Amino acid sequence: MDQELLNALRQVFREELRDELQKELDPIKERLDAVVEQLDRMERAQAEDVVAMLGHLNNKLEVIRHDVEFVAKEQGAIRLEIDRSKRYVASHILHEKP
Repeated sequence: MDQELLNALRQVFREELRDELQKELDPIKERLDAVVEQLDRMERAQAEDVVAMLGHLNNKLEVIRHDVEFVAKEQGAIRLEIDRSKRYVASHILHEKP
């Protein structure tokens, strides 16, 4: 009978201990879940920030690309004009007899 009583007391003690531990762990679990949720939100926001930054950089690069194309065309036009002027000078002015 003493053994049965001892086993019953152990069972009651285990259940009470489990209940107390559960009461202590529940708020910790809730806080941990809240922290994980907040970290997930931050991670999503950071990813969105990176995408927005890449889009902004892409727009800037597009403007620069257009500027470079314009400058290259202008430079080509200027070189063409210089070559024409050189040919004109070479054919008309240098070949004239005094």
